[in-house]
Amino acid sequence: MKRAVIVINGDLSNIKNVTFLPDDFVICTDGATEKVLKRNIIPSVVIGDFDSISGKTIQKLTQKKVPMITYPSKKDKSDSELSIEFAYKKKYKQIVICGLLGRRLDHMLANILLLGRNIIAGCDITIVDYNIILYSVRKEKIIIGKKNDIVSLLPITKQVEGVTTNGLSYTLNNATLYFGSTRGISNYLTSNKAQITIKKGVLLVAHEHRDLISDRKTINT
Repeated sequence: MKRAVIVINGDLSNIKNVTFLPDDFVICTDGATEKVLKRNIIPSVVIGDFDSISGKTIQKLTQKKVPMITYPSKKDKSDSELSIEFAYKKKYKQIVICGLLGRRLDHMLANILLLGRNIIAGCDITIVDYNIILYSVRKEKIIIGKKNDIVSLLPITKQVEGVTTNGLSYTLNNATLYFGSTRGISNYLTSNKAQITIKKGVLLVAHEHRDLISDRKTINT
């Protein structure tokens, strides 16, 4: 399945952990474009108000005939939201997002809550941070990692019903998790794989890859 990779102009220290595939549709927001170009990757499209991108970069994008979609700096939606909506409208069902978390707490919370929107109900979304991968789960997700990797389950809708887990230390069987509850945090893998299924709602699954902290390995998304 072809996927869209969205690169947000947030904290992109994680971008070295991402493997870009040859047929990825790469969406960059504004200043993130320069970090992508440094990896010799040509974006498929650039979105933003272009206030944090150099004239030299714009010239290069023009030469490469990369579409540039310009929005005013004063707008009702963030670049993150515009990029996710763009990928959805392009009918990409698999979306990988880098730089979404960043250092601004308000932006980070808003970006995470975007994953609960109905407009992307049919999308498989993965958020890559330095040593953590976040998954937006609406039906089922298989987690691949190592024994003792931390896995937390966080509802991003009012409640998530029918949560069942296999391969985690603290097992849930047809449970209901509520928004704002910490019941699902700090679980961990009992082997190298776990399965999480839900019946209703949207669950954010945070998988911490402990070996990435010391080994600097690549996340294969």
